Amino acid sequence: MVEPGKPAQVTLYGRNLPGGTPEPGASIDGRPLEKLVVTVNPPADPTRLAYRGHVEPRGGGTDGFEYRLQSPSGVSNGVLIGFAQDKVVLEKEPNDKPEQAMDVPVPCEVAGRVDKRNDVDWFAFTAKKGETFVIDLWADRLGVPTDFLFAVRAAKGTADLVEKDDNPEVMSNTQFYARTTDPDP
Repeated sequence: MVEPGKPAQVTLYGRNLPGGTPEPGASIDGRPLEKLVVTVNPPADPTRLAYRGHVEPRGGGTDGFEYRLQSPSGVSNGVLIGFAQDKVVLEKEPNDKPEQAMDVPVPCEVAGRVDKRNDVDWFAFTAKKGETFVIDLWADRLGVPTDFLFAVRAAKGTADLVEKDDNPEVMSNTQFYARTTDPDP
């Protein structure tokens, strides 16, 4: 996803990308993929879906636009790039352990990547009493076969405050409320 009207660099994965470089470990159907970083210029109007490709019903709530790589060899297949509703923060590794948790400002949208089976990523944010947070994980709605499990934990605690396993049959987000005056919940 990208912020509407704001140029952004995105990484494309595919085959026969002009100027693309092999991406170790990335493959589809056992065939290796290349990657290519490009700058996209998204439209400023995020209120509609401008994509001519197929969108599964579960992804129907997506707003975004179609991007096609143009090269001397022709034009690529269309790729759907979604619109963010808040500032986009790119996941930075390493963040696979609690002590490596990546600090994120709220509100924001985190763009990350599941690199391997059972990939665990940790993020930290500050919550104050009375604030409401919505955590909405997207994978299945984008057609990506990923099963998310997430938990919200107090920074100094060991017990989960919230634990949620996504359900591809239900398209809903999770809201939770900060119930403490502790400045480091």
